[in-house]
Amino acid sequence: MHTRLLGDFLEFVRKHQLMQTDDKLLVGISGGLDSMVLGHLLLDAGYDFDVAHVNFHLRGQESDGDATFVKRFADENGLNFHQLDVDTDAFAKAHKISIQQAARQLRYEWLEKKRKEVGASWILVAHQKNDIAETMIFNWIRGSGMAGLHGIKSKSGHLVRPLLFAERQDILAYAKENDVTWREDSSNQKTKYARNLIRHKVLPLLESINPAVIQNLAHNAQIMSELELMLEDFVETIRQKYMRREAQEIRLDLKAIRALPSAKSVLYYLLKEYGFNESLVVDILGAKETGKVFLSGQKRAVIHGDSLLVTDFAEDTGVEYQLEAWRKMPIDTPEFELSWTVKNYHGQRPPEEDGLVWLAKDRMVFPLVLRKRKAGDRFQPFGMGGRSKKLKDFLSNLKLSLPEKEKIWVLESGDGKICWVVGLRIDERFKVLGSTQEILELKIARKL
Repeated sequence: MHTRLLGDFLEFVRKHQLMQTDDKLLVGISGGLDSMVLGHLLLDAGYDFDVAHVNFHLRGQESDGDATFVKRFADENGLNFHQLDVDTDAFAKAHKISIQQAARQLRYEWLEKKRKEVGASWILVAHQKNDIAETMIFNWIRGSGMAGLHGIKSKSGHLVRPLLFAERQDILAYAKENDVTWREDSSNQKTKYARNLIRHKVLPLLESINPAVIQNLAHNAQIMSELELMLEDFVETIRQKYMRREAQEIRLDLKAIRALPSAKSVLYYLLKEYGFNESLVVDILGAKETGKVFLSGQKRAVIHGDSLLVTDFAEDTGVEYQLEAWRKMPIDTPEFELSWTVKNYHGQRPPEEDGLVWLAKDRMVFPLVLRKRKAGDRFQPFGMGGRSKKLKDFLSNLKLSLPEKEKIWVLESGDGKICWVVGLRIDERFKVLGSTQEILELKIARKL
């Protein structure tokens, strides 16, 4: 037995607190060298685990042979065996992704589903130190930034990689000394795939320059991982200081962020969870025009003075509700609930209550229409002596942001005149006069 590898394996698991001896495990085994050695190490260490294998059906009989081989290993060792058969090529075409992306997605989604089904604490896969080096080079070439340069994490969610301490040569030595058999995947030799090209051409060339390149890259990956944690702590400090979550939007102090020496990196880390990439971040930092909108696919960001507002996409502005005086059922909108009642007027004063207005019912044409604002809207704001004003200008004078403007509703008389800019101002033409006989009392209850 290659006792050093087993000892290093147990020490790596202990040091990084990857799992406990009595944990139930689900182990992804392809039949290749790394995963077969992982299976044997777990048996030697006394772990309880199920075997999971995915037949991607990409190599015909060779793929079927892998599945048979892995099942035999499970049966010979009294282990539960689970298999998924998928048409990877069809899945890749349907989702317009590469074969490699499709295989990864199918595998990990199924492993997580199976983990829950069998009650396993962890999913184990057999990535090793060479994979860290290959991943770092691959991500560096792609320009993936710091997040891609920390290589592969030993633990991520329920996914555990307990072989990251070992190089391929150590794993091969263990297999030979312990008569571990494995299957060779012929596609791993094809250098048309970027990762295979790195494995068979780039890494050997780098090793000819420095034989310790794999250890050095793994060491650098650990440093980058720690630096990323430091950066995340710094960004969290910035988030607490310059980012405020409100009811339906996130507000950032863009002026303060622009003044930081590392403004681009900071803003990227603040916005990446909402789908904004580096290119959009650069555009946002350079934008000065209030109302400028940037779309990420998940959210939108809107410049508002010295602030940046991150919101959901604008809702459909074509929704309308009809209001009849006799109807008692409130109108429920995404922003508020509107209720109303008709009252006789005898000169009394309206109660001072937020969200409540009185309008002269006898000057309205029913049914009224409650709708979102639209281009060209005009009204005569109460208190301006009957002068007409564009609703757009009225809202701009109030310094409302674009998302706030999009939440504005108007109540319109059946003759097309705006009676009330809801929650803001009634129209002069519908104010209650001494001659008014009936009033329409309207009340909004805003939603948080």
